[in-house]
Amino acid sequence: MKILFYGSVPPPLHGASYANSLFVSAPWPEGVEIRHVDCFLSRSLEEMNRFSLPKIFRLLRGMGRLLWDSLTFSPDWVVVPVAFNRGSFLKDGMAVLLMGALRRRVALWCHGQGYKPLRSGKGVLMRLFCRTVMAVPSAVVTPSRQAGLDNAFQSEFQNRWRTIPYGIPDLPRLCPPQKGEGVKVLFLSNMLQAKGWMTLWKAACNLCPRHDGLSFDFYGQETAEISSEELERFFAQGPSPERIRYRGPAYGETKERAFAQADIFCFPTYYPYETFGIVLVEAMRAGLPLVASRYSGIPEILAEGEGGFLVPPDSVEGLEGEIERLLLDPSLRESMGSFNRRRFESHYTMKAAVNGWLRLFEELQGQEEGERVAP
Repeated sequence: MKILFYGSVPPPLHGASYANSLFVSAPWPEGVEIRHVDCFLSRSLEEMNRFSLPKIFRLLRGMGRLLWDSLTFSPDWVVVPVAFNRGSFLKDGMAVLLMGALRRRVALWCHGQGYKPLRSGKGVLMRLFCRTVMAVPSAVVTPSRQAGLDNAFQSEFQNRWRTIPYGIPDLPRLCPPQKGEGVKVLFLSNMLQAKGWMTLWKAACNLCPRHDGLSFDFYGQETAEISSEELERFFAQGPSPERIRYRGPAYGETKERAFAQADIFCFPTYYPYETFGIVLVEAMRAGLPLVASRYSGIPEILAEGEGGFLVPPDSVEGLEGEIERLLLDPSLRESMGSFNRRRFESHYTMKAAVNGWLRLFEELQGQEEGERVAP
């Protein structure tokens, strides 16, 4: 089986580009060949959502590569990740239409929410473009069921809609340093306010005066909203700068050590395009209890009451209450962390993700063969 994958990989690092890199580097079985076209337009978070002439050149180069590889590689399937903000969808949609014109079988991999407003927006041409693009794929794939429901996939795509959760590689378990009696809460994401870091910061400011051993570490890359220098000044001027700290971006071993040294992981996102939250699976891999927002596909990942707690989006009070519950009950933290580790091993490994994609392709192939022999 030959799979042509048209998607951008880091840099910049965000959930969608990370998921794309995992697809490309996955342990595909013998007999499956992957060819990747890196269709990046931006190389930094600051460059995203801004027009520039280099982006036009990169777009044309990526489309040219896609056309060439489609003709010379002769793929059985073309997988196109898509984001439903206007600029990204125009780029990704042109690739889908090109593959449709060449009669290639396309699986559309939807990383983010936003389809419904795009489809029903004010621009007549954009609505027409959206509907034309979405008529091409043989399958429309989301990483969670809830994301599809929010985007009206169930009513519009019906038999073409499938869910395949993200999978991440397992890693050697790092030995954390000897921990004292304190409890450390970890946040790790890009520092967009809609990712919930400000909500958690407010909860931290309320909790730290009540609990001497409690501390919060915020890891994340600067964004167009706020620079690293501004973040450092903001946290330094807070009420407990020695216990509520901005640590900067985290990659590789720094990231894994952040997980290894933490006791609780918080992800109170309400980001408009959120579907899954790969960072939650990374925290599950590290055996941490979770506190996250009841938002998008997160309730499908976090087993409430067994692996952690869900709170309303942007709820300072909700975060305070659930963090405090875990803070005061070490045995609950341990049991929830162990549950999450087992859940990662059974649901969110790379092998599970690869098998999900292979089952999808085999199912669609069987449907096509059945249609050909039908009277």
